Amino acid sequence: MSVGISRGPGWFPVAVQALVVLAESDELCSSSTMAQDLHAHAVFVRRVLTHLVRANLNLGVNAQVQATLDEIEAEAEQRLLEVLGHYTLASVLERVGIARRSS
Repeated sequence: MSVGISRGPGWFPVAVQALVVLAESDELCSSSTMAQDLHAHAVFVRRVLTHLVRANLNLGVNAQVQATLDEIEAEAEQRLLEVLGHYTLASVLERVGIARRSS
């Protein structure tokens, strides 16, 4: 981010917060609405977003990919819990050759 954006302390928090807002939003979000939420000027927000887009941050695609990965993660976790449900601590110890001691 060089031309038109100050490298002062203001651009980075706005860039990060803008990315968070866009990632969490299910709808289009205008720069003026985003600027109000970020307590920044709309023109500044647009300049920051322009540089993010030029840096190949395809925000809509990233949000869709993240949502899909979240679904896959939930499915994988469910399947892991199903497999683990077939085992007990005793069966694991038996499997590794540690005999259960009688008290």
